[in-house]
Amino acid sequence: MILTDFTPRVLDSVTARNQPFGYTFDGPEPYVVYTALKKQFGAPNGSVGKYTQWSYEFALPNAMIRLQDWKLYGWMLEVYSDDKKKTSAETIKDDLLALFVKEANRSETLVKNLAKASSRSMVQNPFRIYFDSASNLVAMAEQHGNQQQRDTLCRSAFFLFLSSFEGVLNLIYDLYLKPSIRENKEGRETVIRAGLDQKLLFAPVYCQCFTEETLNIPPDIYQQYKALRSLRNNFIHANVTDAMRTSIIKHDQMNFLLEPHRIKEYDLPLLVSGLTVAHLRFTQTTIIGMKNAIVAAMNVHYRHDFAQALEHEEIIIERGNDGISQIRKQI
Repeated sequence: MILTDFTPRVLDSVTARNQPFGYTFDGPEPYVVYTALKKQFGAPNGSVGKYTQWSYEFALPNAMIRLQDWKLYGWMLEVYSDDKKKTSAETIKDDLLALFVKEANRSETLVKNLAKASSRSMVQNPFRIYFDSASNLVAMAEQHGNQQQRDTLCRSAFFLFLSSFEGVLNLIYDLYLKPSIRENKEGRETVIRAGLDQKLLFAPVYCQCFTEETLNIPPDIYQQYKALRSLRNNFIHANVTDAMRTSIIKHDQMNFLLEPHRIKEYDLPLLVSGLTVAHLRFTQTTIIGMKNAIVAAMNVHYRHDFAQALEHEEIIIERGNDGISQIRKQI
């Protein structure tokens, strides 16, 4: 199949009422598909909907097809085969995909250069993704009757909650790192690779979005967070702690286990295996408190837009020639 096999033709009302065979694709990029079609046929001839920007409709020797983008990330093919057989639609789909893969290979360098030169981008928001996933896991754990599976859900949620706060800091460093540091490759990499404690401590020094040179996090919230982080670190690094050691003694010719005290401040367990839904609700509240404290410490020029951006899974940013990023509400 080649593009010259296509004849631009809007779907007639009779064909449009039929149920098509539909396929969605993540790649090649919609940009590749669109530019190839526009170069050959000019402007799109199909109507667009809520999730589409462009649409082409064509007649093939044995079918009608519609090609359109889908929610920016992908593109969609609808096949109205004359014989209404799935095998015919599959053949068209496979041939069409192979055609656009070749187009993508030919334009690979161009696409990379365009992406590199772009000042605007859409960044995934790890805070929102991880925090919402953790919250969903906690809700599932509350409803689950199986203790073992409930424990597994709690442990998974715990790490996602802690990672979500790390995502807040990483976003701040990505968006608001001072241009003088960003432009120095060695300095930038040193700052970005710093540990979580250093990033939290030096965020006002390295990032231009804060009002003061220190973060004034409420002491109670920060102490709660430190306790949670300590529990997380012991597990992540597979540390063998005293809380994991159970002493064995003999008494009256019998064996007895003397378990260590496994509860620390805030009634948190010293082992991740002891996490309950109540601990996860405490974790959830603490992470929200830490996030709110970080946002509250930001300069008013940045605070509102950043707080709103944290509510979405993707953040649209535009980086100016001066290296300063601006959050945009829409593309």
